[in-house]
Amino acid sequence: MTLPSSPTVGLRCDDLDRHALLARITTAAGARIEPDLLEADVVLLDGMLPALTHELRALMWPAGGAAPPRCFVVTDERLTGKALVELLAAGLSGSISWAIEPGELRSLLDDLLAVQLADLEMPEASASDAERAALEHTLANRQFSIVMQPIADLRGGHLIAVEALTRFGGDEPRPPQAWLELASRVGMRVELELALASAALDAKAAIAPPTLVCINVGAATMQDPRLGELLATGDAHRVVLELTDHHDVTDYEVLTEAAALLAAQGARISVDDSGAGVHSLARIAQLRPSYLKIDRAIVSDIETDPARLALARALIGFAREIGAEVIAEGIETTAEASTLREMGAQYGQGYLIAAPGAPETVPPGPYDVLIAEQRGDAPEVIHTFALPRRAEGDFHAAVHAVLRFLGGELAGESYFVTHLDFAAGRSGMVAVGGPAATVIQPGMLFPIAEIPEYWMARGEGPRLCPDVSSDPVYGALAITQHPDFGSLMAVPLELADGTRFGAISVASAQRNAFDRRDLAMLHGLAELLSRSVAEETADLPAVDVARYLRRLAQTDPVTKTLNEPGFREGLVATLDRPAPAGTHRFLLRVRIVDLGSVVERFGRAVGDLVLRDTAVALQSAARPMDIVGRIADDELAMVLTGREGRHEVDVVLQATAARLAEGARKREVTPSIDVGVGDLAGVKGPDEALQGAGLEMTPFVGARGALRDGLI
Repeated sequence: MTLPSSPTVGLRCDDLDRHALLARITTAAGARIEPDLLEADVVLLDGMLPALTHELRALMWPAGGAAPPRCFVVTDERLTGKALVELLAAGLSGSISWAIEPGELRSLLDDLLAVQLADLEMPEASASDAERAALEHTLANRQFSIVMQPIADLRGGHLIAVEALTRFGGDEPRPPQAWLELASRVGMRVELELALASAALDAKAAIAPPTLVCINVGAATMQDPRLGELLATGDAHRVVLELTDHHDVTDYEVLTEAAALLAAQGARISVDDSGAGVHSLARIAQLRPSYLKIDRAIVSDIETDPARLALARALIGFAREIGAEVIAEGIETTAEASTLREMGAQYGQGYLIAAPGAPETVPPGPYDVLIAEQRGDAPEVIHTFALPRRAEGDFHAAVHAVLRFLGGELAGESYFVTHLDFAAGRSGMVAVGGPAATVIQPGMLFPIAEIPEYWMARGEGPRLCPDVSSDPVYGALAITQHPDFGSLMAVPLELADGTRFGAISVASAQRNAFDRRDLAMLHGLAELLSRSVAEETADLPAVDVARYLRRLAQTDPVTKTLNEPGFREGLVATLDRPAPAGTHRFLLRVRIVDLGSVVERFGRAVGDLVLRDTAVALQSAARPMDIVGRIADDELAMVLTGREGRHEVDVVLQATAARLAEGARKREVTPSIDVGVGDLAGVKGPDEALQGAGLEMTPFVGARGALRDGLI
């Protein structure tokens, strides 16, 4: 394709008023529109512009993830930054490309980066008015506060710096990252970061010299002259600017120049290494940072993970070569601190050392936990409990034994064992104890990102959180708004290969309810539960291990059938599938009428045996596609599929009665049982199905263990 000699704009855009837009572009760019280019699909430098800044990315990719109209700008002359910005402001929302000589590209990018993008008015197609209004309201009313988390010398335990972190309030609390992403979408990322930097500089007055204050900024903010103006207010030599998004920068020379100007004012530069490859590390070297931060995703469990060890060792060596010191963030255990110190990391940050707090409450150090760890007298994992023999090799039995132990050690608190299904994006409660059991039951399912255990297992939330409400991750979750979540500690459950499949956690209504010794005890209990699952799945192929893990939260610990939520889910799936032609489906309910009396007379263990016998009797009569579950304390249910008629239900009942009679002879306990049968034809949902079967409850097995006639 031959380009005309004059600047030409080629546009393809189905979702905008072409004629009105073309007229605006002609005025803005001084370009002549060529009609034969309206359908052109020319992408010569596609992908370079969106990587320049968060603001431009927000302009080109609207909120919600929908693909924008495909718009292309093509010119054979250098398009200045001002003209390009005017084009964007006119309504272009898409990939912008140029036919431009390589030597001209640098000049174009220089011009573009010199434009104050934060002052642009966002196109309507790429930003939510409601989101912009919410952010403007938050900034105008300063609905945020600054907290500081200490950074300490890993050898001496001395305080050397604090990181300024933000806590957002208002009517709609969100984690800081959510606000930053929103700001990017509406083109206000720089405005937000400047406001937070200003607040952090104000809070610096509460931190005694010579302690440094670390402030997070993005690349666009670091290049904004207003940041230098903020630092010029004084004491810049105590400020560390932590660059958070250097991987998105396409022109490191421009960024390096901006960083050099800030360093000339006295500020130091810190770079987060997370995700850095060889090319990215070379760019980091251009900045010559004073500090290199190792992300918590690398730090978490580093002492047992060879891959994390190798990566951290390489990064520490790289920092040494470029003259930077290392800050390891997210340290939560003494083993992590010891490993990092031995590899040469100078400084550490994390809940092991101290949680974030108000600037005036930052502990001055030295931090005893780091000194005690080097003396070898800081407990890490405490084994204070051994599983009873009957619970060995039985995960659910082990879980309930552990929760009973916690009930004695930490009376009045809430305890959870949770399955984390990362592939399905959901979590399930395996067991719950304490006050929270009144609102959260075993088998309940949650979107995985809505519970704190998920963020802990990912290494993005602390294992010991003294104040949930002030934590930037946990405090923004809906579930932690419940008064039972004042403080929290949680530890992941892992298979032998390190795969995390769940968590054990304890919550208290009180803040600062737990200490490091409590967490060490919880680590010991987590090891017991992890070992139990590892033993049960040792000989299973990977696909069966995955299936086993998914059933953890939907298995009743007594009967080993589905629990109530699991049974309901299976019932819904059955109702959603059409029955094979010529077959029928039925729901059978079995209630142990006098289970309470059996428990009162003989004890809970005998009551559990009766439940288990009933479950085994139903399972022995089941076909592969049938579903059996415990739907109440004294009741089980069974979905029968592929039956020719109700007479086949009678066959199931006969087989069940025979097994129950056999169990009764062994136990010398004969319970009274009622049954109900419902036809699932035409049933719309699980409630209707269960109600239909419940309406026909009839005595089944009586005092002598005899089958009642005339049931069907």
